Amino acid sequence: MESWRRCAASLEEDAAQEAAHHRILEAVFFMAIAPLYYAKLSKANGFLLLYNLIESTLKNAIEAIFDEFKLKGVSFDQCRLEVRQLILKNLKRHDEKRLLLA
Repeated sequence: MESWRRCAASLEEDAAQEAAHHRILEAVFFMAIAPLYYAKLSKANGFLLLYNLIESTLKNAIEAIFDEFKLKGVSFDQCRLEVRQLILKNLKRHDEKRLLLA
């Protein structure tokens, strides 16, 4: 019976040591590894926000140009050659059914 008690006590000590070891590993992770991970994550988020800001700004600028054309009644034939070429090149790349619905 005594050997069972010693075995149980030994198992409890092992479990306590393992739990302490786990807590130490967690502390090392949060003190050493996590800041590096979060720094990279923050940098990636920053680039994504910057990309979205630039994309939105350009989209709004292009829409403003076409809205101004529409407001002033500028026809396709009245546009400069470069603008007409750009419009035609853009039309070739997009689905015409989707363009007609917009």
